Amino acid sequence: MKKIKTICNWIKETNPKNYQNCTSPEAQSAYVASSDEVKEWGHITLKYDNPADVSYSQSFQDLFVISVLDGKRNGTFIDLGCSYPISINNTYLLESDFGWSGVAVDIDPDRTSEWKVDRDCDVITFDAGNIDYNDLLSQFDSTHIDYLSIDVDNDETTYFIIDTIDFSKYEFSVITFEHNLYNTNDVMKNHMKDIMEKNGYILAVEDVCNMGSSNDSYQDPFEDWYINPKYVNEDSWKKYESKYKKGVDIFS
Repeated sequence: MKKIKTICNWIKETNPKNYQNCTSPEAQSAYVASSDEVKEWGHITLKYDNPADVSYSQSFQDLFVISVLDGKRNGTFIDLGCSYPISINNTYLLESDFGWSGVAVDIDPDRTSEWKVDRDCDVITFDAGNIDYNDLLSQFDSTHIDYLSIDVDNDETTYFIIDTIDFSKYEFSVITFEHNLYNTNDVMKNHMKDIMEKNGYILAVEDVCNMGSSNDSYQDPFEDWYINPKYVNEDSWKKYESKYKKGVDIFS
């Protein structure tokens, strides 16, 4: 990836009005686990061989990415709605253990300030609904990016992202897409599905669920995981193909 001189300068130069008008929400107080603590609870007994044995993601998205890409090193990512840099994060494992690089976006400066300490990749403190993504993607050396994570917790912004990115020009090997079906209708989920199908993607893992009130219950389907068969071998993703499962059950 071309190293943008600084992400903040890039935003100022390409979209100065929105940069000046961008406001951040009040910081949310939350407990953030350290990397050692995450490693402690992130270990699972894996059903299939995987290049990594620890996850930092909410539902093992990082294990899915690194597994279906056969332990790829020095890959690239876009992390939208990146939240905190280590715990409940989809790209920390990729960067820390596999040498990946990329760009992360979050509107909360308290979160992105931690990225500047704990992560090496570029981070944008900005409203994800006010970014020219095709311009941002043009900063990469290739029109192919290995992983796109969309997790912005705002329907209007999510629609903006998926309708703005030129998926016919920019290709991704893996996309994890949070639709939060449990608290909304299926319109946005199906809209993304239509876009993905038109561009040749396969919905490999559908309606990943949050943990229920007991270990045996399932509730709150919130995310779909797509693969691009142009870049992902069928033998690598087919074993994870599932619907309405908790992340831990996909792997263990």
